[in-house]
Amino acid sequence: MKYRKYIKFGFLILSLLLIGIGFSISDNRVMNKLLVILGVILMGGSIAIKRWWLAIISIVVIFLFIVGVDYLVTFYMEKVPVFSIKQVTNEQVISYNSFFYRVYSCDNDLKVDNFYRKNYLCNDNSLEENESNAFINQIVRNYDEWENKFVKIRGRVSRITGIETLEMKAYEVNMVTINGYVTFADNITLKFEFNGNNELLSNYEVYDDAIVIGRVSKLEKEGDNYTVIFKDSKLVTHSLYDDYDLVVVAKDKCSINNGFKLLESDSNYEIYDACQNTIMARYSEDVVYELGFLLNSDKLVIDDVLEKSDSVDYDDKNDVLYSYQDFNILLCKDEKNRYYIGSSELNFDSGICS
Repeated sequence: MKYRKYIKFGFLILSLLLIGIGFSISDNRVMNKLLVILGVILMGGSIAIKRWWLAIISIVVIFLFIVGVDYLVTFYMEKVPVFSIKQVTNEQVISYNSFFYRVYSCDNDLKVDNFYRKNYLCNDNSLEENESNAFINQIVRNYDEWENKFVKIRGRVSRITGIETLEMKAYEVNMVTINGYVTFADNITLKFEFNGNNELLSNYEVYDDAIVIGRVSKLEKEGDNYTVIFKDSKLVTHSLYDDYDLVVVAKDKCSINNGFKLLESDSNYEIYDACQNTIMARYSEDVVYELGFLLNSDKLVIDDVLEKSDSVDYDDKNDVLYSYQDFNILLCKDEKNRYYIGSSELNFDSGICS
């Protein structure tokens, strides 16, 4: 009986030693799992050595306890979890997928994602940017290469569904690119799925230029049509929409009665096109929007446009004239603020403000 107690105690010490070594190993993902599992089996067997069913129950309970310890060590001591699957995107971005949580290693800085609820958490600049057309051109090969890895893709939005999904297709820039218009191909779709908490998605519309990070999750094929599903996606703010040039071309003939067009209005103001043939905001050579479109979609507000004026003047009625290189904006301040975008000849004496 004494020898049996010594043997039982010896197995218990050995199991603790194996588990401890398994937790201390960080560079061998297979060995540390095997050592911890072997330690759990020895511990469960030593506790109920005579009853196999009790030994199995003990092993399961101990294993669940060890999984909990693994999580606590990861969360409080910032250590890579033992029971996880390692997925390397590049040297700076690595993810470890465990039972009910995931750990992002962002340039060796660990970030815990409980219950897989969060999108990509590492620095956006840790990933190289891929053009959507180039990624789509070799879709099968790229899927095989990047499966379960994070990819940053820049392209044109072809579809948006609520705050849950954004899609891109291969596109071709046409001669007419007003409001970002391009022609989309039909057979390949990049579908980015968000975790339901990305309010930035509401700022985008079809044809917009967008940069999205997502984890390549699944390739679906139906006939000649392919869809690549990206999970844990995140929109990246980029510089294209930071600045723009206003392009305003006046009509040859203009009158207050037949040349004014309402661009946008709400309860506090109205914005009018005062006899202009063209009012555009140009972000790049192939990304051009009608100003009315931007104002109605809330991509721009009138204050953004007024900030680009070269000078500001006031008259005795507190009306305001904003002067630009090729046009002026007149603000008539009465019961409702009325903005008129007109030629360089537009001024306080134009008879527009009553």
